[in-house]
Amino acid sequence: MIQRLGSVFLGLLLICCSLLCQAALIRFETLEAEHGLSMNTVNDLLTDEQGYLWVATQAGLNRFDGSHFRVYSQSDAPYGPSANNISQLYLSHRGQLWLVTENNDINLYHPQTDTFEVFGKAQGLPGIRITAINEDAAGMLWLATAGDGIYVFSPESGKVVRHVRQEDGSGLASNHIHLLFSDKYQRLWLVAESGLQLYQSEQQKFLSFDELKYHKISAIEDGDNNDLWLGTQDMGLWHFDIDTHVLTSFHQHFPKQNETVPISSIKRDRQDNLWVALQGSGLLQLDAKRQLTGWYRHSPSQYQSLVSQNLTKLWLDDENQLWIGTRNSGLSKTYLGAAALNRVDPQSFTDNNLPNADVRSIYRDRLGQLWIGTTAGLYRALESRPGVITGFREHGLADSTLNQAFIGFLREDSEGRLWIGTRGQGLFILNADRGQLKHYLHNSEDPGSLPSDSLYSCFVDRQGQFWLTTLDGGIGRYQPESDSFDSISGAQLPDDQVLGMVQDGQGRYWLTTYGGGLAMLAADGTIAHYNTTSIPALPSNYLFSIFITADDLLWVASDSGVFSLDSRTLYLQHYNQSSGLAGDIAYLLQLDPQQKLWIGTGTGLSVMDLNDGSIHSFGEEDGLQDNEFNFGASYIDSDGSIYLGGINGFNRMNFSSLPKLGSPRAPIIDQLELMNRPLRLSQHPKYPQDTDISAAKSISLGYEDTQFALHFHTPSLHRAKQLKYEYRMLGLNDTWIVDSSDQKAVFTGLAPGKYRFEVRARDLNGHLSPTTPLDLAVIPPPWQTWWAYSFYLLAFLSLLALVSLIRIRKYQQKMQMLEQIATSEQRLKQALWSSGDEFWDWEIAQKRLTRSNTFLGYPEKEINLQQTIEAVIHPDNIEAAKEAMSACLYQGKDEFEVSYQGKTPDGGWQWVMNHGKVISRDEQGRPNRIMGTIKNIQPLKETEAALRQLNLELEDRVRQRTRALQQSNDELNATLEELRLTRDELLDKEKMATLGGLVASITHEVNTPIGISVTAASHLQDRVREFNRAYEEGEVAHEDFQQYQGEVAECCRLMLTNLERAAKLIHSFKQVSVDQSHEELRDFDLALYLDEIFLSLNPMLSRTPHEYTYSCPQKLIINSNPGIFYQIISNLFNNSIIHAYPDKRHGKLALRISVDEQGLHLNYCDDGCGMEPEIAEQIFNPFFTTKRGRGGSGLGMNIVYNLVNQVLGGTIRIETAPSKGACFTIDLPASIIKSATAQPTPAS
Repeated sequence: MIQRLGSVFLGLLLICCSLLCQAALIRFETLEAEHGLSMNTVNDLLTDEQGYLWVATQAGLNRFDGSHFRVYSQSDAPYGPSANNISQLYLSHRGQLWLVTENNDINLYHPQTDTFEVFGKAQGLPGIRITAINEDAAGMLWLATAGDGIYVFSPESGKVVRHVRQEDGSGLASNHIHLLFSDKYQRLWLVAESGLQLYQSEQQKFLSFDELKYHKISAIEDGDNNDLWLGTQDMGLWHFDIDTHVLTSFHQHFPKQNETVPISSIKRDRQDNLWVALQGSGLLQLDAKRQLTGWYRHSPSQYQSLVSQNLTKLWLDDENQLWIGTRNSGLSKTYLGAAALNRVDPQSFTDNNLPNADVRSIYRDRLGQLWIGTTAGLYRALESRPGVITGFREHGLADSTLNQAFIGFLREDSEGRLWIGTRGQGLFILNADRGQLKHYLHNSEDPGSLPSDSLYSCFVDRQGQFWLTTLDGGIGRYQPESDSFDSISGAQLPDDQVLGMVQDGQGRYWLTTYGGGLAMLAADGTIAHYNTTSIPALPSNYLFSIFITADDLLWVASDSGVFSLDSRTLYLQHYNQSSGLAGDIAYLLQLDPQQKLWIGTGTGLSVMDLNDGSIHSFGEEDGLQDNEFNFGASYIDSDGSIYLGGINGFNRMNFSSLPKLGSPRAPIIDQLELMNRPLRLSQHPKYPQDTDISAAKSISLGYEDTQFALHFHTPSLHRAKQLKYEYRMLGLNDTWIVDSSDQKAVFTGLAPGKYRFEVRARDLNGHLSPTTPLDLAVIPPPWQTWWAYSFYLLAFLSLLALVSLIRIRKYQQKMQMLEQIATSEQRLKQALWSSGDEFWDWEIAQKRLTRSNTFLGYPEKEINLQQTIEAVIHPDNIEAAKEAMSACLYQGKDEFEVSYQGKTPDGGWQWVMNHGKVISRDEQGRPNRIMGTIKNIQPLKETEAALRQLNLELEDRVRQRTRALQQSNDELNATLEELRLTRDELLDKEKMATLGGLVASITHEVNTPIGISVTAASHLQDRVREFNRAYEEGEVAHEDFQQYQGEVAECCRLMLTNLERAAKLIHSFKQVSVDQSHEELRDFDLALYLDEIFLSLNPMLSRTPHEYTYSCPQKLIINSNPGIFYQIISNLFNNSIIHAYPDKRHGKLALRISVDEQGLHLNYCDDGCGMEPEIAEQIFNPFFTTKRGRGGSGLGMNIVYNLVNQVLGGTIRIETAPSKGACFTIDLPASIIKSATAQPTPAS
């Protein structure tokens, strides 16, 4: 029986349309190709049991997890669907996702492998276009076609099991089927050209309904009971009661338009609202009473309007979101739960919108007027009934200052006057009948004026007094008797900027400041301050709102969360984002009568139930005006609803109607990356497995997979942006790591072994999802397997045995070495004892000094170097010792050598030589360790003194022996004086000995001719005296005269010959002495000078049994100091005479001088006994001699070495061997040669 309701009167329709235009608009979010959708035309959509949204398009299948789209296309073969153009989707009762493609086949998606299975003609499908897909109560798939009836497909067998046609007597009204629908009782309905039919599974017959025979049905939806909602091609909306067959129309409530369009989809939500999608005219909303409450179309001026009016499909997901598929414009969605938050913003209405979105104060006065204060003006709300806002208008007051004023607070007093506080424009008080407005401003010259023109809040205490908090003037109290204000400024408060104020049960006032913390104003006027350094310590000094409960518990909002403070015990408890708040910066607090604390932060809204401590948080996605709320923008209405304002409007809410959200789903690990490239498990080159990573319980990776990543997400179509993820890899680290928002865990260099990866999600309320585990095995390389380790163990044991054997041998060698060291130490101690030298070892860093074989009187406890120096070294030698040691300690020198007088244990003094060397230095170059010896040189000093005395005695002897000589004696004295000067320049015993020998030899040589001359002269004198006496007596005969003449001639010859010889010797000696006494450079002929040298050396050499020769190129002119050559040559010959012939045999000494391009070369050789290598290495060292105690001082060859190297800039080397003689080669630079010939002088 058909019952049709009449049309609604035109007047009622106009009223409904007027109300519809003023209803708050719904926000829609758009997802298009730019967000990852494969294309913008949506053929079909649905959600599965995991929470994914599946979207069918002509360019592939899309899966949306709430944040990202994943596209499955034919190009993904063999893993993708069989075609890109997917016309329909169906989720079976078993949770299987089926696709209908334009290739006339169907695909089954397998989530375990993330692949598609294709069924086509081979499985009995017709090969023509499938128009609809659904399922009967037995789980069989019904595939409707356009002209070939219905094919029944068995998912179990994977083939068609039945073909239903109009001709088979089943009652099918037509073979052209374009819609299949399964109702909540799993009854199967189909729509053909001839209307709606119900399939009766028991009779396997189709039941037709004559009431619907002529309606072209395009959409079906379940009703409340045993009924259906039907949409038609001509924009008809019908309600069909299946029990009574009553058909009722509701399209008369639709807005009138010029043309009718098909209804493409119908959905009924949890609140029994009916949503109707139109192909070309947008979206209609009918409430539970089936009154039209919304008509949503695309508006270019409103970015959150419906993206298109050409709608293809509606779907309602498990999170109460309505999804709208469009043609050519992608997807739109809206969260239906947002209606409970009653958002009002500048785009909520088609007209009379709130001009300014930044809401700072909300208040309903006793006249029922709802006032809205913004940062740019005061507005009145237009309401159809209390709480149902339809728009806004300006305040309508006389003072235009309020048109753009920053309204900080609104409050009504007991007289009905409305207090309007501004930031910058002072205070306005509107009288009770709203006809008169009084304006108060700050006047610096009037102490009773408003404390500041920038006001934050208004507080009324239990005494009815009005208090004002200000931006820069502290607080002020209104005095009604004088219509003036008392002020408490920042001089008494911790800061001038006071935001909130409350009064506790003891009458004390608590003030929040921005920067100064919390202040408590007692009844006696004293003020206590609490901040981050006080007791208790506040979490921040920057405070905003404050509320107090009936039990005197303070609640304070700050930039570090919210804290409670017991005003009596001062016990403080802190809450922040880690405690479950939406954010740490809390601007707004409001305590409602049900002890719910509403906390508006900079990143969302939290509601804390003070009864049980639970926290519920919400974000902009849930219907908030925005995530950021404003200080002071709150109001509790008489019906218990709460208004909260923010930067983009305000919300009107009631806690009981807020959406209740459970914990998030367990995350899904949906992708494996190896070396930054996605990889299916089936594609792993070594350890493939058919299971997809999202369904795998465990995976295996190779040792070469040094870097891999696991992607994860939780399908959450509404709150995906609010989720945060935590993961850990057990076996590597047990600590949960907070994901950095890329939903990916990256691991590098994971050692071979077994691990377990775990990931979980945390929502805005702090609720944790179930943990998703994945066992992971990193397969070791061949060299790290058990058999490899067995081999390693065997090799290790063998190596251990070998090492043990080696260590035993090393131990034995070490013991032998220790014995040798002990023996060496004993020998060293014996050597030190024998030599009398002291050894010392100074470890500076450890402040430890070790001495061996000491012979000086050191302090019993050596505290520091200064104390030791002052105690041991003679005062005359302290500065020299310090200077030498400081060079090593502070100037980077590696060695020092210094002589000084040291104190002996008996208090005496003896000369010692201290020679130290730096062993190691630290990073700054300072010495760490210095070692050295102290040698007793007292005998050497005494020898030097004896030599000086001997030289004095020698001088006296020379003067005594030459005093008789007249002119020669004077010359000889001058020569001896020059020799003395030369001798004084000698540095050691060798110089003295050489000079002494030279003087003795020359003295002997000079005395011989002079003695002969004296004897001849004496004989001549006697003969003259005898001849004269004989002559006077006349007794001289001719023979006597001849004999006398012969004797006179012989005496004269002897005198002249010997005097000439003495003169020559003296001249040669004088020349050599002069050359040695002068250090200036001059040009001289080396060959001639060599003759003079050997003439002076001849007296010494002639007293030896040795032969000597020398040769030198003629006319060899050099520029140098001649005396140096004399010292070098004389020391070389003297060294051979003293040391080369211990057996007293005759030797041969030879000196050869040559010249080439490299310079001047002196080669001196003897054929003596030669030297051992260890002696030859030390021959040039000072004080080294093999004749110590037998006339050798050890300085002769050192003088030669220093003269050659330091003065002449040349080199000297020795070649010698035992019984092979010794050869000295001296190479001098060519720079000293002026001219030379190649002809040497003959050997002498």
